[in-house]
Amino acid sequence: MPRLFTGFEMPLDAARQLASFFGALPGARWIHPDDYHVTLSFIGDVDDHQREVIIEELASVRGYPLEIVLEGLSNFGGARPRALTAC
Repeated sequence: MPRLFTGFEMPLDAARQLASFFGALPGARWIHPDDYHVTLSFIGDVDDHQREVIIEELASVRGYPLEIVLEGLSNFGGARPRALTAC
């Protein structure tokens, strides 16, 4: 069952800035900056029918340019963080 979220690709200049932290956390597994994204909403596990309905609805969404300002870093995963996030 696919796990879905809505989001958009991180602009290249912001991704490069975040990539400068590579190696700063021993033992961390880093993803490639081309895979950086901004998550807007986590949808969760969906079946194939739900996935198709969601994709169809999202295809009609139109947006406007926006400015991204990174102000800090955070993480999630409790005592054993699983992800480093920029905020």
